[in-house]
Formats: sequence, structure tokens, C-alpha cells
Amino acid sequence: MLKKLSSTRCFKYLSRQKILFVLSFLLFSLFSFGQANTEIELLESLDTASSDLVRSKIYTKLSDKIVGKSPNQGYNYAERALSFAKKHGDTRVEGRAHCSLGYCLYYKSEYLKALPSFEKGFKLAHEAKDTSMILWVLSCQSNIHSFFGNNERAITLSKRALKLSQQFNDQEKISRAYNDLGLIYIEISEYEKA
Repeated sequence: MLKKLSSTRCFKYLSRQKILFVLSFLLFSLFSFGQANTEIELLESLDTASSDLVRSKIYTKLSDKIVGKSPNQGYNYAERALSFAKKHGDTRVEGRAHCSLGYCLYYKSEYLKALPSFEKGFKLAHEAKDTSMILWVLSCQSNIHSFFGNNERAITLSKRALKLSQQFNDQEKISRAYNDLGLIYIEISEYEKA
């Protein structure tokens, strides 16, 4: 009787696991289809874009959407975003395009090439008071400096991101800044600070 009961529980457990796996697969498939569909829709919307500003925003979205799947294609989109942003002369959009370029290079592990794009993006984001972009760039720069062992610079950038995100009460960015700091402290064996 005891063996039969435990094999029944085991069967129910395995059945639940299979159901969860199938549901997870279906959700992943829907999400992937949704992303691909959005990419196609964004490309199609370029035909009806009313200005260079709109084209730049579309190409930036395309770059951000595809960078994980194809960093080279993401880079091409970011370059187009930058050229349209420069034509239009919008500081905020140009800053975001520079950051997208930097992120594509970052994603390709071309960190030294990414830094100048992030610097330009940071400067323009600062001029445009684009806090979200500033915080994102600080985090990316911190990670790059940490990778190269410039830990003091990485800590300074992460602390700056933390302070700024706390001023704006941005919980997601606060969490990211603490995480960045913790990882750097672990890397330099300052475990109590981590």
C-alpha cells in the first residue's frame, strides 16, 4: 500500500512537471512570436514614418530588440538611428542612439569600442536630462571598468548610479546599482561590503 501511494504521488509530480514544461514552452513560443512580429511591424512602420525623428526612434527600438539575437544587425540599426537623429537634431534621441551603439558593442564584448559611444550617449543624455538613460549608461560603464580591473572607477560609477537612482526613487535602478556594487566588491574580495 505504501509503495503504491508513493508511486502515485511520483506520477502526479511528473505529470505536473510535464504540464509546467509544456506551458513554459508555449509561453516562450508566444513571446518569441510576439517579438518577431513586433520587429516586422517596426520595419513596416518605417515606410510610413513621418520624420527623421520617428525613423530614429524606430531604428533604436529595433536595435534594442534584436541585439540579443544579432548584435551585428542591432549595430546596423543603431547606426541608422544615429544618422536620422543627427539629421533631425534631437539631443535626447541622438543620445539614445549612441547608447544603443555602445550596447551592441558591449554585447559583442568589444568593450573598449563601446566606451566612447557610451560617453557620447551619457553626455547627450545629461544635456537632455534623460535620467533613465544616464543610469543605464553608468551601469554599463561600471561593468566595463570592472571587467578591465579598474575597480575604483567601477565603484565610483556604481555609487553615482545608486545615488541618482535613489534621488529619483527608481527601485529597478537602485537594485541594479546595488547588484553592480556587490559584484565588484566580491571580485576584489571585500565580502563584508558585498
